Amino acid sequence: MLESRQTTLASVNEFRRARRKAAWQRIASTLSGRSEDLLEFDQVRTLLRARQGLPPQLRDIPLDAIVGSVGRYTDFTRTFLPLSDSDQSRWVGVSNAMTGLTGLPPITVYQIGEAYFVLDGNHRVSVARQLGTETIEAYVTTLVSAVPLESGDNVDDIILKAEYADFLEITHIDILRPDSELLVTAPGKFSVLHEHIEVHRHYMGLELQREIPYEEAVSHWYDMVYQPVVDAISALDGLAQFPERTATDLYLWLAEHRADLAEMVGWEVDPEVAAGDLVAHLGSDKTPLDPFISSRVSRIAETSDDKDSDEPTSIEQPSTLFNDVMVAVTGEQDGWAAVHQAVWIAQAEEGRLLGLHVLVDPDTDQASLKEQFNQIAAEYGVEGTFSVREGKILPWILNAARASDLIVVRLSHPPGTRTLSRMSSGFRALIKRSPRPILAVPTQCHPVNHVLVAYDGGVKAKEALIAATYMSLRWDVELAVLAADSTERMPAPLLEAEDHLARHGVVAKMIVDPRPPAEAITAWANKLETQMVAMGGYGRTGLAEMILGGYVDEVLQHAQWSVLICQ
Repeated sequence: MLESRQTTLASVNEFRRARRKAAWQRIASTLSGRSEDLLEFDQVRTLLRARQGLPPQLRDIPLDAIVGSVGRYTDFTRTFLPLSDSDQSRWVGVSNAMTGLTGLPPITVYQIGEAYFVLDGNHRVSVARQLGTETIEAYVTTLVSAVPLESGDNVDDIILKAEYADFLEITHIDILRPDSELLVTAPGKFSVLHEHIEVHRHYMGLELQREIPYEEAVSHWYDMVYQPVVDAISALDGLAQFPERTATDLYLWLAEHRADLAEMVGWEVDPEVAAGDLVAHLGSDKTPLDPFISSRVSRIAETSDDKDSDEPTSIEQPSTLFNDVMVAVTGEQDGWAAVHQAVWIAQAEEGRLLGLHVLVDPDTDQASLKEQFNQIAAEYGVEGTFSVREGKILPWILNAARASDLIVVRLSHPPGTRTLSRMSSGFRALIKRSPRPILAVPTQCHPVNHVLVAYDGGVKAKEALIAATYMSLRWDVELAVLAADSTERMPAPLLEAEDHLARHGVVAKMIVDPRPPAEAITAWANKLETQMVAMGGYGRTGLAEMILGGYVDEVLQHAQWSVLICQ
């Protein structure tokens, strides 16, 4: 009898400790804003459209995966601490039985995904958790849902999964594309995805001149719209830069961002370009973007390596370095050379020519500019888009740079030699702030059959070398690589460049010149009758760069050939 009373007293004390824990848990829940309530089984089952699958089975289940109840979800906290003093006698009786020789039968639960809901045995679960037990014997009836539930899900998570279940019910994309996983972190987004599919279906019908079955539209949207965008984001390591977001979150962000960019610049923006711009503007500083040219050429190489594969693919990968060539159209007579140079590159790349005119003079004949631009594009057989914007020239060109692969501008006002003129130079500001390579074109345009690379081994110079290697392979141009160095022996950067070219099967003239870089570049460009000099942008930073300048400025001041400046 004494032992029984001691057991009961111990159980009462354990119950009271559990009640105090429950009170503190409620306070913490209020302060944190995170619910500690048990989930209601009937609500979860309805929201997730769960249906009974397997018959009941007896097995041990983890106690911390029991997150809800069929009828007593208001009697306990999420961790099954008792919420009412009136439960004491029942709780103590269960505790006595579980710690004594009598024992208790298995509990009965429903399972949805990784989560369990108690049909019978709520007090047994509460006591077992308070005793520190990790598992409990249960009769488990499994319910099946298209959207699996996890044991850590709260009500907000379930609402999102309910919306996902509705989306799957409508689209059947989980059946059409079994490997798909379209998860979002904010409510209301699945309706936006559904709108995307409906719009895609509408345009498919217009293009194919027939009624498109809904499931065909879903599959085509996933293969040709959704997946290529997600791949473009992944190629830029976008998911790593947004660890709290899903691929579908970023797809929706990108769709909106791409539309905003297109409205801003006046032409359709390539998904990969929009993805790069989105990651660059919103991504984490801890994970910087790879340089544009090297990362783009790397993906082109990967695509080329896969050409012999028998595996079909619907993923659109970049096939050229400069898919979208943007040119600033000034309307002045000597400015058309830049347009001709840009359209030559667009033709070589089988890409688009994007013309931007920033309206400074309200009397400008915009119609005439557009007609002349379109005529040049048509002569080369290139798709051209002409856009007019009002405001300051530099901001608009920088905006356009975000929505293209190469910026082509007239080389009319290169940075001056004095500190004050460098500080006020719009051309210098463009070079420093542009997210894309810049091609500065003098008053004449030439087909490019020879490129001189100025190479010093720096990161930006490596971008120039990679671009020139690409041009040699795709455009069939001759290369020369110049290192300004006072030593007689082959300097290390030039050996590095020679090794890079050899790995790609490119033969180039290797030049060492002891003169200052700008003088050497100018002299050899003239001597070799090159049509393009490829070089890195400014190397110095801050005040030192502004005061001392650099050989980029000097090269631009003397250039009679196009200058590709890599960032």
